[in-house]
Amino acid sequence: MKIKEIKLYEFKELSKESKEIAINKWYEHEDYPFMCEDLTESLKCLLEMNKINEVNNLKLHYSLSYCQGEGVCFTGDFKWKNYNISITHNFHYCHKRSTDINITTQSDNEASDKVYSNFKELYYSICDDIEKEGYEILEYRMSEEEFEDHCLSMDYTFLSNGIMENI
Repeated sequence: MKIKEIKLYEFKELSKESKEIAINKWYEHEDYPFMCEDLTESLKCLLEMNKINEVNNLKLHYSLSYCQGEGVCFTGDFKWKNYNISITHNFHYCHKRSTDINITTQSDNEASDKVYSNFKELYYSICDDIEKEGYEILEYRMSEEEFEDHCLSMDYTFLSNGIMENI
């Protein structure tokens, strides 16, 4: 039987270059498992702040890749002021202008152009806020100190080249 001895290091013991490799490798396969839930919770808060009540089928749609046609929109049935609002997503892309918004009065009459304009401005603003939050989540990277604390708390160890030994 051959026995091979491998020296393992805590993050704080790595060289600057190896620390960089370790952090980059950590984010290489990040899949942001809670992003949809976090953004949906933020959306619900923004709806409440703007006195838009969800009636049915709230759904958040997003695609955040810094490409043309990317962004955030949401759909469902809502009440706002004295209006019934139905928002549907009918396009390939997911951005604030990729929805159809139907607004009616309580007596099912079509809302005025001014009401449409005011609501769309509010809708676009909410979508912009959620999109910004989504990109902030994607762009966030732990500082070296935060990553060191994380590795220590999870008892992660590394090879000298910054490759994590115990994923």
